Amino acid sequence: MTKNKPIKVLWRDAYFYENGNIRGSISKMTTWGNLYKEEKEYIIVSSPVTINIISKERHPRNINPKYYYIPKGMVISIKEITKEQMDKEKNEKILNLH
Repeated sequence: MTKNKPIKVLWRDAYFYENGNIRGSISKMTTWGNLYKEEKEYIIVSSPVTINIISKERHPRNINPKYYYIPKGMVISIKEITKEQMDKEKNEKILNLH
């Protein structure tokens, strides 16, 4: 993959629990952004926008992170896409959240 090119990452999220029951499944997330760095064990996505596929909520809810560090062991798929495709998909998902 090419550095600074738009990508779409489908990945499994990690959970933490303080109280209550442990879920029986792991959330799947979609992240759009630019490939900042790729290593054997992880990728870093710059200017990420992430949507939880199950809850349909933006993640994280109240902040816009500068980078997402995603371990490759959690990645289902990574795909290079065009900037136009990334903008269209992000906007469609975000509009559907409201």
